[in-house]
Amino acid sequence: MKRRTFLSTTGLTGAALIGSQLLVKSNASAITQTSEYKKPNILVIVVDQLRTPKWFPAQATLDSLLPYMAKLRKSSVSFTRYYTAATACTAARGTLVTGLYSHQTYVMDTHLNDGSGKNGLLIKAPAPSLNPGFPTWGKLLRDNFGYSTWWFGKWHLSTTNSLEPYGFSGGTYPSPNGNPGEGLAVDSYIVNGGKPPQGIQATEQFAQWLNSNDAKNTPWCTTISLINPHDISWYPRGTKQIPEENNPPSIFKDKIPNFENPIELRKKPRLQEAFRRATNIGAGFVPPNFGEPWLKMLDSYLLFQQFVDTQIGKALDILENSPYAKNTIIVFTSDHGEYGGSHGLRGKSAAVYEESINVPLYIKDPTKQWVSTPGTERTQLCSSVDIVPLLLTLASGDNQWRRQSAFKHLSTRLDIAQILRQPYASGRSYILHTTDELILELVGELLVLGKTPNHIIGYRTDKAKLGAYNFWRSGTIDIETKGMEIELYNYSTVRGQQELDNVSNSQPKLYKELVSNLFNDAIPNELRKPLTSPELQAIQQQALKDYLSFASQTTQSKSKLGKTDEHLEALNTAIANL
Repeated sequence: MKRRTFLSTTGLTGAALIGSQLLVKSNASAITQTSEYKKPNILVIVVDQLRTPKWFPAQATLDSLLPYMAKLRKSSVSFTRYYTAATACTAARGTLVTGLYSHQTYVMDTHLNDGSGKNGLLIKAPAPSLNPGFPTWGKLLRDNFGYSTWWFGKWHLSTTNSLEPYGFSGGTYPSPNGNPGEGLAVDSYIVNGGKPPQGIQATEQFAQWLNSNDAKNTPWCTTISLINPHDISWYPRGTKQIPEENNPPSIFKDKIPNFENPIELRKKPRLQEAFRRATNIGAGFVPPNFGEPWLKMLDSYLLFQQFVDTQIGKALDILENSPYAKNTIIVFTSDHGEYGGSHGLRGKSAAVYEESINVPLYIKDPTKQWVSTPGTERTQLCSSVDIVPLLLTLASGDNQWRRQSAFKHLSTRLDIAQILRQPYASGRSYILHTTDELILELVGELLVLGKTPNHIIGYRTDKAKLGAYNFWRSGTIDIETKGMEIELYNYSTVRGQQELDNVSNSQPKLYKELVSNLFNDAIPNELRKPLTSPELQAIQQQALKDYLSFASQTTQSKSKLGKTDEHLEALNTAIANL
């Protein structure tokens, strides 16, 4: 709904709440390192576009179809309410590797998959890379805790053929960011090495590295970043060109409970309908009403999960057959999810639905220093910005790092390690999610939907979710409340849990509470919390300058838009690559 009277209906003053307890229900844990603590190795496995199972076969059936992920989950602690802090790919990965929100690093827009980072006809400037001055877990573990840090597979945060500026050795060049069929073609190489696929130049990947001297000398934190099930982004136009992807086994038979057609979608912010139309152009047409093409899409999505499950199994076997197995903690997650037909949408970004932002997080601890009851679940809210702090605590054995000035920007993040040890420890009282893809600013106008707010902030608590769709003032990142559109879901009802009933007009008390909490507290004190280190402030200022330069190129592109075949083809490429 439009909220032209936003300020008067909420009573916002613009001042941040003082002494807020909205973020984390308890202070950081007092985990202290014992003299016997043995630094573990850490294997991080990141997949792409895997959501927490929703509207899928029953767990037992799914486990039989995805046996290696099932085996890992059953030997891990799994976090069922873990959320990525941003979409799409590049923004999500920026939050994951830095522990900072996209509104702190200004990594908000996805690099297109041509390897150049240029967004072509519609946006001529390169999307900004992650500024290497922002510390990643690679830098922090390497420089402060004596770890060697490695990365194999998809990166999608810069276009250079070295990750050393970001604190990682290794690398797969150019980064396989998810062109059609690339998950099928490249994931096996990332794990096993061998002859590089066409276009890939790196010669050593996980299997060779683990058997080399590089893995022997110091504790290590190594990342395997796989592409699938991202191949679903190209359904049906791209997948039908690949024989192995065009005929998935028929598993799905029934309509998705929260599918919405374009008429039903009118009750939601307009960007969702613009995104639905754009995806039809970018990835290939799927009818507006539920039917066989949607079922085949779900079958394909599950098939691509099976593809990556096989590679996960190979990676786990390689580790299990190495001398490092008993001292290696495994952290498994996904950068973001996939709508998969929910609300009539495909892909990710352009909204804040659960299917796009709720992703798996499994933590396996064979050292038994953190986990005494594997095969259990945690239901606390937690975020991708909490992963770097988790790795720092696993590496150091305690939380003393939170008291050091070098880590001040991460010191108040949720302590996932405490939740590993204490199942009933408090989680977050809310999570935040942003999506700010500038290409979507062009979509509404190109598809004759008018000027459509495309900067989205999701605010999710235990009881409800708010999605605020805004414009930003020209030449700034200042939020413009005029023209804001809102969606609000009350989780006390089934249709609220399915995120079907937008109650932003009918439940003013809940609306006012969440909007006030978001704008008065969560944005200034969390999402855009100032970085106090002079070094980080300088880096942040440069990153903002780079982002605004990029945004100005988008504004110039808008003035030249026309609904021509050339522009639609550019939109085709841009949307499919998100």
